[in-house]
Amino acid sequence: MGERGAFEGEFHGTWWVAGRPEDKVGGVLRLSPGEVGDLRLYGTFESVATGEQVRILGTCVEHGAITLENAVHEGRSFRQPDYVYSTFRVAGALVGAHLNDPSAARFGSAIFQFASLGSWLRLPYPDSGFPDEGAGEAARHSMALEPPSVLTAVVPGLGRVEVGAWPNASWEQGRGELSLHPYVLIEFEKSQTLAEIWECSLSPLMFFMSLATGSPEKLVSAHLVLEGDSREDQIRWLDWNWLAKRSDEVGGAMGNPFISYADVERRFSDVLTRWFRLVAETRSPIESYFAAQLPLVGFFDDVFSRVVGAMETWHRTMHDWKPLPKEEFKRVIGSVKSVLTPAEWNVVADRVSYANQPTLRERLNDLTGRAGSELEGAVMSLPDFTGRVVRSRNGLAHDSAIGENFNHVQIPLALELLRLLFDAVLARELGFSEVEVAEMIKRSRRFARLVGPDSALRGDASRS
Repeated sequence: MGERGAFEGEFHGTWWVAGRPEDKVGGVLRLSPGEVGDLRLYGTFESVATGEQVRILGTCVEHGAITLENAVHEGRSFRQPDYVYSTFRVAGALVGAHLNDPSAARFGSAIFQFASLGSWLRLPYPDSGFPDEGAGEAARHSMALEPPSVLTAVVPGLGRVEVGAWPNASWEQGRGELSLHPYVLIEFEKSQTLAEIWECSLSPLMFFMSLATGSPEKLVSAHLVLEGDSREDQIRWLDWNWLAKRSDEVGGAMGNPFISYADVERRFSDVLTRWFRLVAETRSPIESYFAAQLPLVGFFDDVFSRVVGAMETWHRTMHDWKPLPKEEFKRVIGSVKSVLTPAEWNVVADRVSYANQPTLRERLNDLTGRAGSELEGAVMSLPDFTGRVVRSRNGLAHDSAIGENFNHVQIPLALELLRLLFDAVLARELGFSEVEVAEMIKRSRRFARLVGPDSALRGDASRS
C-alpha cells in the first residue's frame, strides 16, 4: 500500500535537466513535509539561467528514480574560485519514476492517506508489548487490532473506491507494535492524468472529509500507479501546495464528526456517488466554500464574504427559480422603461437586469429551510439571522465595512452558524433524512459553541 506518512529527509544522488541526460551533476535534495523543498547541486547546469523553471530528473541512493516538477533555479554561489554550488526551489516531486512529461502520464489507480481519516474511522491506538520472539509466530499474533470494515463503492465515471486500514507490525529490541494505517484506494474506470486526479478524485475526497469531520482536511501521502503497471510499482506524488506537515498527521479532527463513519457504513456507495455528482455539478461554489475554511485564508470579514458568496452561487446552480414568468418580467421592465428618460434608464438598466432572480435573503432563507428545523431558535430567529447576514455582506461589498449587524465577537460565530447551515444542506443532498441531519447538528462541535447560554450571538450586535 505504500510508505506511510510524511516524506522527508536528505536524498543524495545524481541530477540532470529533463532531455539533457549528458549533463549530470551530483547533489542533495532536502524535503520537509508541508514546506517547499530545495535541491543543492555540487556544480551547476550551465544552460539554466537564474529564475528559470525546469523539470529535473534524478537517481538518488535512497529512493531510486525521482522527477522534480517546476524546479526554479535560485542562483549560484562560489565557495572557491573554481567550485560552484547552485540551488533550486522544488514545489513538487514524483518519487519512483523518470517522467519526461508528467502532465501526459496516465495512471490506473491511486492510494491516498488523509490526516483525519484514522480518527474518522475510529481506529484503535497501536497495540504494543514484549512477546518472546523465540516463541514463534504465535507470540507475534498475541497482539491484535480489529480493523474497521472495508468500505467499497463503484462511482460512475470515476471507478472503484475502497476505504479501509491495513495492519503494520514493527519490532525493535524485543518490543513489538501493531498499528492500523487508513487509506483510500481508487481504481480508475478510465486512466487519469495528474490534473484529472487532482480535479476529479483528490479534491472531492478532501472536500468530503472536511464536511464529514468538520475540519479542513490535509493530505498525508499520495501514491499513484501508472496505467498498465502492477500495484507494487507505485509512484509517490508530492506537492507542497497541499501536503500536510508532520504535526498534521496524527489526530486529525478531534471530537464528534459531523457525518460519522457509522452514518455512511451501510450506504457508502450511494453517499459517495451522490457526493461526486454534487461536486461535479457545483464545483466552483464547492471549491470556494471549502477553500474559505483553510487556515490563513484571510480575515474574518473576507472569509465571511467568501462563504456567503459560495452559498449564494451554489443555491443558484442547484435550486434557482424565477419570481416572475419570463414574459411577465419583460412586460414589467417595459413598463418601467416607458416612463423613464434615456438618461434615467441608463442609470437603472444594469440594476434591473438581474431583478428576476431570488434575492440573497430569499436564497439564504430557502437554504435554512433545507437544513431542517434543528437550528431554528437555537441561537436566534433564523430569518433575523439571515437578514443580518445580508446587511453585513452588502456593507462589506459596497462600503468595505460590516456595519452594526455583527460585532467583532459575533462575526466568527456567525461564520460557524453559516457553515453549520450549509453543511446540513449538503448532508441532505447526500440522502440523509431531516432526523439524521438533526442528530449530526446536535453532536457537532460548532453547535455546542453556538447554543450555550453565553453565546455572543444571543446578544445585541452593538455590545462588544
